Amino acid sequence: MTIEMTSLEEAGLHRPQVEALLRHMEAYVDAGKIPGFALLVARDDAIALRHYYGLADPVTQTPITDATLYRIYSMTKPITSAALLQLAEAGLVDLQDPVGDYIPSFHNIQVLTGGSTLEPEYRPAIEPVRVWHLLTHTAGLTYGFHNQTILDALYRQHASELNLPDDLTLGELVDRYAQLGLLFDPGHGWNYSVATDVVGRLIEVISGRRLSEYLRAEIFEPLGMVDTTFEVDADQLGRVGGLYLRTEGDGMHRLGGPVPERRVFPVDMGGGGLYSTIDDYLRFVLMLLHRGSLDGSRILGPRTVDLMTTNHLPGGADAIDLCRYHPQPIDEPGKGFGLGVSVVTNAAAAKNFSLDGEFGWGGMASTNFFIAPHDQLSVIFMTQLIPSSAYAFGHEIHRMLIPALTS
Repeated sequence: MTIEMTSLEEAGLHRPQVEALLRHMEAYVDAGKIPGFALLVARDDAIALRHYYGLADPVTQTPITDATLYRIYSMTKPITSAALLQLAEAGLVDLQDPVGDYIPSFHNIQVLTGGSTLEPEYRPAIEPVRVWHLLTHTAGLTYGFHNQTILDALYRQHASELNLPDDLTLGELVDRYAQLGLLFDPGHGWNYSVATDVVGRLIEVISGRRLSEYLRAEIFEPLGMVDTTFEVDADQLGRVGGLYLRTEGDGMHRLGGPVPERRVFPVDMGGGGLYSTIDDYLRFVLMLLHRGSLDGSRILGPRTVDLMTTNHLPGGADAIDLCRYHPQPIDEPGKGFGLGVSVVTNAAAAKNFSLDGEFGWGGMASTNFFIAPHDQLSVIFMTQLIPSSAYAFGHEIHRMLIPALTS
Protein backbone atom coordinates (compact mmCIF):
# COMPACT_ATOMS: atom_id res chain seq x y z
CA MET A 1 0.00 0.00 0.00
CA THR A 2 1.00 3.63 -0.45
CA ILE A 3 1.27 5.12 3.03
CA GLU A 4 -0.68 8.36 3.05
CA MET A 5 0.34 11.69 4.53
CA THR A 6 -1.88 13.61 6.92
CA SER A 7 -1.59 16.84 8.86
CA LEU A 8 -0.54 17.03 12.49
CA GLU A 9 -3.98 18.37 13.36
CA GLU A 10 -5.83 15.55 11.60
CA ALA A 11 -3.56 13.06 13.35
CA GLY A 12 -4.45 14.49 16.74
CA LEU A 13 -1.10 16.15 17.42
CA HIS A 14 -0.68 19.66 18.85
CA ARG A 15 1.44 21.53 16.30
CA PRO A 16 3.22 23.96 18.67
CA GLN A 17 4.31 21.06 20.89
CA VAL A 18 5.64 19.07 17.91
CA GLU A 19 7.47 22.14 16.62
CA ALA A 20 9.08 22.54 20.06
CA LEU A 21 10.30 18.95 19.82
CA LEU A 22 11.78 19.58 16.39
CA ARG A 23 13.61 22.70 17.56
CA HIS A 24 14.98 20.70 20.49
CA MET A 25 16.28 17.93 18.23
CA GLU A 26 17.63 20.34 15.62
CA ALA A 27 19.76 21.95 18.31
CA TYR A 28 21.82 18.74 18.49
CA VAL A 29 22.74 19.15 14.82
CA ASP A 30 23.38 22.88 15.11
CA ALA A 31 25.76 22.21 18.02
CA GLY A 32 27.71 19.60 16.02
CA LYS A 33 26.63 16.73 18.27
CA ILE A 34 25.03 14.61 15.54
CA PRO A 35 25.34 14.83 11.74
CA GLY A 36 21.61 14.95 11.12
CA PHE A 37 18.45 13.02 11.82
CA ALA A 38 15.17 11.78 10.41
CA LEU A 39 12.03 11.64 12.55
CA LEU A 40 8.83 9.97 11.39
CA VAL A 41 5.56 9.98 13.32
CA ALA A 42 2.48 8.08 12.14
CA ARG A 43 -1.05 7.73 13.51
CA ASP A 44 -2.98 4.71 12.25
CA ASP A 45 -1.64 4.26 8.70
CA ALA A 46 -0.93 7.90 7.90
CA ILE A 47 2.36 9.77 8.28
CA ALA A 48 1.77 12.94 10.26
CA LEU A 49 5.41 14.02 10.40
CA ARG A 50 8.42 13.28 8.25
CA HIS A 51 11.22 15.63 9.24
CA TYR A 52 14.83 15.59 8.03
CA TYR A 53 17.45 17.95 9.41
CA GLY A 54 21.19 18.21 8.94
CA LEU A 55 23.10 15.85 6.67
CA ALA A 56 23.47 12.12 6.27
CA ASP A 57 27.22 12.78 6.16
CA PRO A 58 28.74 16.25 6.72
CA VAL A 59 32.14 15.09 5.41
CA THR A 60 30.75 14.27 1.97
CA GLN A 61 27.88 16.80 2.23
CA THR A 62 25.41 13.99 1.52
CA PRO A 63 21.83 15.09 2.24
CA ILE A 64 19.27 13.03 4.12
CA THR A 65 16.56 11.78 1.75
CA ASP A 66 13.90 9.11 1.74
CA ALA A 67 16.56 6.82 0.23
CA THR A 68 19.16 7.26 2.99
CA LEU A 69 20.38 3.92 4.30
CA TYR A 70 21.08 3.60 8.03
CA ARG A 71 22.93 0.94 9.98
CA ILE A 72 20.08 -0.01 12.27
CA TYR A 73 22.21 -2.31 14.45
CA SER A 74 19.96 -3.72 17.21
CA MET A 75 16.76 -2.64 15.49
CA THR A 76 17.60 -5.82 13.55
CA LYS A 77 16.61 -7.79 16.65
CA PRO A 78 12.80 -7.42 16.41
CA ILE A 79 12.97 -8.53 12.76
CA THR A 80 15.02 -11.63 13.59
CA SER A 81 12.75 -12.41 16.53
CA ALA A 82 9.67 -12.17 14.32
CA ALA A 83 11.31 -14.59 11.88
CA LEU A 84 11.86 -17.15 14.63
CA LEU A 85 8.24 -16.78 15.69
CA GLN A 86 7.20 -17.59 12.13
CA LEU A 87 8.99 -20.92 12.48
CA ALA A 88 7.25 -21.50 15.80
CA GLU A 89 3.89 -20.86 14.13
CA ALA A 90 4.84 -23.43 11.50
CA GLY A 91 5.41 -26.03 14.21
CA LEU A 92 9.14 -26.28 13.52
CA VAL A 93 10.31 -25.08 16.93
CA ASP A 94 8.81 -24.61 20.39
CA LEU A 95 9.66 -21.69 22.67
CA GLN A 96 10.39 -24.18 25.46
CA ASP A 97 12.80 -26.25 23.37
CA PRO A 98 16.40 -26.47 24.59
CA VAL A 99 18.64 -24.60 22.16
CA GLY A 100 21.01 -27.58 22.31
CA ASP A 101 18.43 -29.64 20.40
CA TYR A 102 19.32 -27.51 17.35
CA ILE A 103 22.83 -26.22 18.15
CA PRO A 104 24.79 -29.05 19.82
CA SER A 105 27.39 -26.74 21.40
CA PHE A 106 24.64 -25.51 23.74
CA HIS A 107 24.26 -28.98 25.28
CA ASN A 108 25.62 -29.15 28.84
CA ILE A 109 26.47 -25.45 28.89
CA GLN A 110 28.49 -24.04 31.80
CA VAL A 111 28.05 -20.99 34.05
CA LEU A 112 31.07 -18.85 34.86
CA THR A 113 31.70 -18.68 38.62
CA GLY A 114 35.01 -16.83 38.86
CA GLY A 115 38.68 -17.14 38.08
CA SER A 116 40.29 -15.00 35.40
CA THR A 117 40.36 -14.69 31.64
CA LEU A 118 43.39 -17.03 31.68
CA GLU A 119 41.76 -19.58 34.00
CA PRO A 120 37.99 -19.07 34.13
CA GLU A 121 36.07 -21.28 36.56
CA TYR A 122 32.76 -22.89 35.68
CA ARG A 123 29.95 -25.10 36.98
CA PRO A 124 27.15 -26.83 35.05
CA ALA A 125 24.03 -24.73 34.41
CA ILE A 126 21.05 -25.90 36.44
CA GLU A 127 18.81 -25.91 33.36
CA PRO A 128 19.30 -25.67 29.59
CA VAL A 129 19.16 -22.49 27.57
CA ARG A 130 15.73 -22.51 25.95
CA VAL A 131 14.48 -20.63 22.91
CA TRP A 132 12.46 -18.18 24.97
CA HIS A 133 15.54 -17.35 27.03
CA LEU A 134 17.24 -16.14 23.85
CA LEU A 135 14.27 -14.03 22.77
CA THR A 136 14.04 -12.35 26.19
CA HIS A 137 17.79 -11.90 26.94
CA THR A 138 17.50 -14.12 30.00
CA ALA A 139 19.83 -16.83 28.62
CA GLY A 140 22.89 -15.64 30.53
CA LEU A 141 24.82 -14.59 27.42
CA THR A 142 26.49 -11.16 27.21
CA TYR A 143 28.22 -8.56 25.02
CA GLY A 144 31.93 -7.82 25.19
CA PHE A 145 31.30 -4.08 25.12
CA HIS A 146 29.54 -4.20 28.50
CA ASN A 147 33.02 -4.24 30.09
CA GLN A 148 31.60 -5.50 33.38
CA THR A 149 32.64 -9.13 33.87
CA ILE A 150 35.28 -11.74 33.11
CA LEU A 151 32.93 -13.19 30.51
CA ASP A 152 32.68 -9.81 28.78
CA ALA A 153 36.47 -9.80 28.54
CA LEU A 154 36.48 -13.34 27.15
CA TYR A 155 34.02 -12.21 24.48
CA ARG A 156 36.32 -9.36 23.51
CA GLN A 157 39.20 -11.80 23.20
CA HIS A 158 37.48 -14.64 21.40
CA ALA A 159 34.08 -13.58 20.03
CA SER A 160 33.95 -9.81 19.59
CA GLU A 161 31.25 -8.87 17.12
CA LEU A 162 33.27 -5.72 16.36
CA ASN A 163 36.36 -7.62 15.16
CA LEU A 164 35.30 -10.80 13.41
CA PRO A 165 37.49 -12.66 10.90
CA ASP A 166 36.09 -12.48 7.38
CA ASP A 167 36.09 -16.28 7.06
CA LEU A 168 34.22 -16.98 10.33
CA THR A 169 30.72 -18.42 9.86
CA LEU A 170 27.73 -17.58 12.04
CA GLY A 171 27.64 -21.19 13.19
CA GLU A 172 31.28 -21.04 14.31
CA LEU A 173 30.70 -17.75 16.12
CA VAL A 174 27.67 -19.10 17.99
CA ASP A 175 29.69 -22.17 19.01
CA ARG A 176 32.26 -19.80 20.53
CA TYR A 177 29.53 -18.14 22.59
CA ALA A 178 28.48 -21.53 23.92
CA GLN A 179 32.04 -22.57 24.71
CA LEU A 180 32.65 -19.37 26.71
CA GLY A 181 29.68 -20.14 28.95
CA LEU A 182 27.04 -18.06 30.72
CA LEU A 183 26.94 -15.27 33.29
CA PHE A 184 24.08 -16.90 35.20
CA ASP A 185 21.65 -19.79 34.99
CA PRO A 186 19.11 -19.38 32.18
CA GLY A 187 16.00 -17.54 33.32
CA HIS A 188 17.67 -16.19 36.47
CA GLY A 189 18.60 -12.70 35.30
CA TRP A 190 18.35 -10.21 32.44
CA ASN A 191 21.45 -9.23 30.47
CA TYR A 192 21.39 -7.61 27.05
CA SER A 193 23.41 -9.90 24.84
CA VAL A 194 24.29 -11.70 21.64
CA ALA A 195 21.23 -13.91 22.20
CA THR A 196 19.51 -12.67 19.04
CA ASP A 197 22.57 -13.63 17.00
CA VAL A 198 22.01 -17.14 18.33
CA VAL A 199 18.36 -16.79 17.27
CA GLY A 200 19.63 -15.98 13.78
CA ARG A 201 21.62 -19.20 13.76
CA LEU A 202 18.57 -21.11 14.98
CA ILE A 203 16.66 -19.77 11.98
CA GLU A 204 19.39 -21.04 9.67
CA VAL A 205 19.47 -24.49 11.24
CA ILE A 206 15.70 -24.91 11.35
CA SER A 207 14.90 -23.42 7.94
CA GLY A 208 17.94 -24.74 6.07
CA ARG A 209 18.51 -21.27 4.61
CA ARG A 210 21.05 -18.54 5.26
CA LEU A 211 19.57 -15.91 7.56
CA SER A 212 19.70 -13.20 4.88
CA GLU A 213 17.85 -15.47 2.46
CA TYR A 214 15.18 -16.36 4.99
CA LEU A 215 14.52 -12.74 5.98
CA ARG A 216 14.39 -11.62 2.36
CA ALA A 217 11.89 -14.29 1.32
CA GLU A 218 9.69 -14.38 4.42
CA ILE A 219 9.69 -10.79 5.70
CA PHE A 220 11.29 -8.22 3.38
CA GLU A 221 9.70 -9.23 0.07
CA PRO A 222 6.18 -9.78 1.50
CA LEU A 223 6.30 -6.40 3.24
CA GLY A 224 7.86 -4.55 0.31
CA MET A 225 11.00 -3.70 2.31
CA VAL A 226 13.07 -3.27 -0.85
CA ASP A 227 16.09 -1.59 0.75
CA THR A 228 16.62 -3.65 3.92
CA THR A 229 19.67 -5.87 3.64
CA PHE A 230 22.79 -7.27 5.29
CA GLU A 231 24.86 -6.22 2.27
CA VAL A 232 24.53 -3.01 0.28
CA ASP A 233 25.07 -3.20 -3.48
CA ALA A 234 28.24 -1.41 -4.55
CA ASP A 235 26.29 1.10 -6.66
CA GLN A 236 24.11 2.02 -3.66
CA LEU A 237 26.89 2.89 -1.21
CA GLY A 238 26.37 6.60 -1.84
CA ARG A 239 23.04 6.27 -0.03
CA VAL A 240 24.64 5.06 3.24
CA GLY A 241 24.89 7.69 5.95
CA GLY A 242 28.25 8.42 7.54
CA LEU A 243 28.87 6.71 10.88
CA TYR A 244 30.01 8.96 13.72
CA LEU A 245 31.40 8.45 17.23
CA ARG A 246 30.74 10.86 20.07
CA THR A 247 33.96 12.46 21.28
CA GLU A 248 34.90 14.33 24.44
CA GLY A 249 33.38 17.76 24.59
CA ASP A 250 30.20 16.56 22.85
CA GLY A 251 31.81 16.54 19.43
CA MET A 252 31.77 13.74 16.86
CA HIS A 253 34.32 11.89 14.78
CA ARG A 254 33.58 10.11 11.50
CA LEU A 255 34.39 6.41 11.50
CA GLY A 256 35.60 4.44 8.49
CA GLY A 257 36.99 5.47 5.14
CA PRO A 258 35.59 7.77 2.46
CA VAL A 259 33.50 4.92 0.99
CA PRO A 260 31.05 3.22 3.39
CA GLU A 261 31.40 -0.48 4.06
CA ARG A 262 29.03 -2.82 2.24
CA ARG A 263 28.40 -4.90 5.35
CA VAL A 264 28.16 -4.04 9.04
CA PHE A 265 29.57 -7.49 9.97
CA PRO A 266 31.13 -10.20 7.79
CA VAL A 267 28.34 -12.64 8.80
CA ASP A 268 24.56 -12.21 8.94
CA MET A 269 24.26 -11.04 12.55
CA GLY A 270 20.62 -11.39 13.55
CA GLY A 271 21.24 -9.08 16.48
CA GLY A 272 22.56 -6.11 14.58
CA GLY A 273 23.64 -6.43 10.96
CA LEU A 274 20.95 -4.81 8.82
CA TYR A 275 20.83 -1.61 6.82
CA SER A 276 17.41 -0.07 6.27
CA THR A 277 15.61 3.11 5.29
CA ILE A 278 13.06 4.91 7.41
CA ASP A 279 10.27 3.94 4.97
CA ASP A 280 11.26 0.29 4.91
CA TYR A 281 11.34 0.12 8.68
CA LEU A 282 7.95 1.83 8.83
CA ARG A 283 6.49 -1.09 6.87
CA PHE A 284 7.80 -3.52 9.49
CA VAL A 285 6.46 -1.27 12.25
CA LEU A 286 3.01 -1.04 10.65
CA MET A 287 2.93 -4.82 10.30
CA LEU A 288 3.40 -5.07 14.07
CA LEU A 289 0.86 -2.31 14.70
CA HIS A 290 -1.64 -4.28 12.62
CA ARG A 291 -0.84 -7.41 14.65
CA GLY A 292 1.03 -9.30 11.99
CA SER A 293 -0.27 -8.31 8.56
CA LEU A 294 0.20 -5.50 6.04
CA ASP A 295 -1.20 -5.10 2.53
CA GLY A 296 -2.64 -8.59 2.64
CA SER A 297 0.69 -10.18 3.55
CA ARG A 298 0.48 -12.12 6.79
CA ILE A 299 3.87 -12.24 8.52
CA LEU A 300 2.61 -13.39 11.92
CA GLY A 301 -0.73 -14.22 13.47
CA PRO A 302 -2.40 -11.53 15.62
CA ARG A 303 -2.08 -13.56 18.82
CA THR A 304 1.60 -14.19 18.06
CA VAL A 305 2.23 -10.44 17.92
CA ASP A 306 0.28 -10.08 21.17
CA LEU A 307 2.56 -12.71 22.72
CA MET A 308 5.66 -11.05 21.28
CA THR A 309 4.72 -7.71 22.82
CA THR A 310 3.85 -9.04 26.30
CA ASN A 311 6.34 -8.98 29.17
CA HIS A 312 7.89 -12.47 29.46
CA LEU A 313 10.33 -11.82 32.30
CA PRO A 314 9.99 -14.27 35.22
CA GLY A 315 7.27 -13.21 37.62
CA GLY A 316 6.36 -10.27 35.42
CA ALA A 317 9.43 -8.45 36.70
CA ASP A 318 10.87 -5.26 35.30
CA ALA A 319 14.09 -5.76 33.35
CA ILE A 320 15.97 -3.40 35.65
CA ASP A 321 15.09 -5.58 38.65
CA LEU A 322 16.62 -8.65 36.97
CA CYS A 323 19.78 -6.91 35.72
CA ARG A 324 22.90 -8.36 37.30
CA TYR A 325 25.19 -5.73 35.81
CA HIS A 326 24.83 -2.07 34.88
CA PRO A 327 24.58 -0.04 32.75
CA GLN A 328 21.99 -1.73 30.54
CA PRO A 329 19.80 -0.35 27.74
CA ILE A 330 16.73 -0.61 29.99
CA ASP A 331 17.57 1.64 32.92
CA GLU A 332 14.18 2.63 34.32
CA PRO A 333 11.33 0.83 36.13
CA GLY A 334 8.05 -0.01 34.46
CA LYS A 335 9.64 -1.80 31.49
CA GLY A 336 9.77 -5.52 30.86
CA PHE A 337 10.84 -7.48 27.82
CA GLY A 338 8.82 -9.51 25.36
CA LEU A 339 10.02 -11.75 22.54
CA GLY A 340 12.45 -9.35 20.90
CA VAL A 341 11.12 -5.97 22.07
CA SER A 342 10.95 -3.97 25.27
CA VAL A 343 7.47 -3.52 26.72
CA VAL A 344 6.11 -0.75 28.92
CA THR A 345 4.21 -2.45 31.73
CA ASN A 346 3.73 0.56 34.00
CA ALA A 347 4.03 3.99 32.41
CA ALA A 348 3.71 5.74 35.77
CA ALA A 349 6.71 3.85 37.14
CA ALA A 350 8.83 4.83 34.13
CA LYS A 351 8.20 8.57 34.74
CA ASN A 352 8.98 9.10 31.07
CA PHE A 353 5.71 10.09 29.36
CA SER A 354 5.63 6.57 27.93
CA LEU A 355 2.36 4.74 27.33
CA ASP A 356 1.13 1.48 28.83
CA GLY A 357 1.48 -1.34 26.30
CA GLU A 358 4.05 0.56 24.25
CA PHE A 359 6.85 -1.54 22.77
CA GLY A 360 9.97 -1.00 20.67
CA TRP A 361 13.76 -1.01 20.64
CA GLY A 362 16.81 0.92 19.47
CA GLY A 363 20.22 0.46 17.88
CA MET A 364 23.86 1.18 18.69
CA ALA A 365 24.01 4.17 16.33
CA SER A 366 21.20 5.94 18.29
CA THR A 367 18.33 4.81 16.05
CA ASN A 368 15.12 3.83 17.82
CA PHE A 369 11.44 3.12 17.32
CA PHE A 370 8.37 2.62 19.45
CA ILE A 371 4.76 1.68 18.87
CA ALA A 372 1.87 2.60 21.18
CA PRO A 373 -0.96 0.32 20.02
CA HIS A 374 -3.75 1.88 22.10
CA ASP A 375 -3.02 5.26 20.51
CA GLN A 376 -2.19 3.84 17.07
CA LEU A 377 1.07 5.77 17.31
CA SER A 378 4.31 4.76 15.55
CA VAL A 379 7.57 6.68 15.87
CA ILE A 380 10.93 6.07 14.15
CA PHE A 381 14.09 8.08 14.76
CA MET A 382 17.18 7.65 12.59
CA THR A 383 20.68 9.05 12.96
CA GLN A 384 24.19 7.49 12.93
CA LEU A 385 25.96 8.30 16.21
CA ILE A 386 27.71 5.72 18.42
CA PRO A 387 27.10 4.90 21.24
CA SER A 388 23.34 4.82 21.70
CA SER A 389 23.87 6.10 25.24
CA ALA A 390 25.55 9.30 23.97
CA TYR A 391 22.32 11.25 24.34
CA ALA A 392 18.86 10.32 25.62
CA PHE A 393 17.07 10.79 22.29
CA GLY A 394 14.36 8.22 22.97
CA HIS A 395 13.62 9.68 26.39
CA GLU A 396 13.48 13.22 25.02
CA ILE A 397 11.23 12.31 22.09
CA HIS A 398 8.83 10.68 24.54
CA ARG A 399 8.94 13.64 26.90
CA MET A 400 8.03 16.13 24.18
CA LEU A 401 5.94 14.09 21.72
CA ILE A 402 3.53 12.20 23.98
CA PRO A 403 2.17 15.47 25.46
CA ALA A 404 1.42 16.57 21.89
CA LEU A 405 -1.28 13.90 21.56
CA THR A 406 -4.70 15.54 21.62
CA SER A 407 -6.73 12.41 20.86
